[in-house]
Amino acid sequence: MAEYSKTTWVAGTTPCSQDNMNNLETQYDKIKSETLTFAGVKTFDSKPVLPATAPTGNEAVPASFILTKMGNSIASDTLLSANDSEKTTIASTYVLLKQTVVGPGGILRIKFSIKASAGASTAYGKIYQNGVAVGTEQTNATTNYVEFSEDISGWGPGDLCQIYVRTVNGTYTAYVKNFRIYGTVSEPWTASL
Repeated sequence: MAEYSKTTWVAGTTPCSQDNMNNLETQYDKIKSETLTFAGVKTFDSKPVLPATAPTGNEAVPASFILTKMGNSIASDTLLSANDSEKTTIASTYVLLKQTVVGPGGILRIKFSIKASAGASTAYGKIYQNGVAVGTEQTNATTNYVEFSEDISGWGPGDLCQIYVRTVNGTYTAYVKNFRIYGTVSEPWTASL
């Protein structure tokens, strides 16, 4: 296939050719690649900024700015996110009580603590990803918080990591707190000139 030259797409005019369609896939693959290069980057206080800005006081960088993609996370005990406030429900079906947007993807260690309001009750908790259950149902029939921990794979940047909770019936309250996400990023964002 010939080198692609940029096309200004006009509805009803630009041909939907094989070359144009293949270029879209090529560009998509390029975005997913290991590095992205931005030409003409300037610096301001030794920090790279995109050319759209016009900082004063520093010289333009003659080289390109290389941004290396973020790697995946590996489950560990390094805290990435904490959502510690206490939330409650009297619902007997699972309801969303906590959520956090995932930064790095990969395998994450997710911890949360639940308790019941009375000895005759049971609190149930489960980890969800973007509204879909991915964790094991955890239970606690005591009035003391018990922490649960699961290592779950398949997370992507921007996913919602959620804790859904329920109680045995509407008479008792289920509590959740200390929702935390742990992991070690294998390849953090790096920038070089």
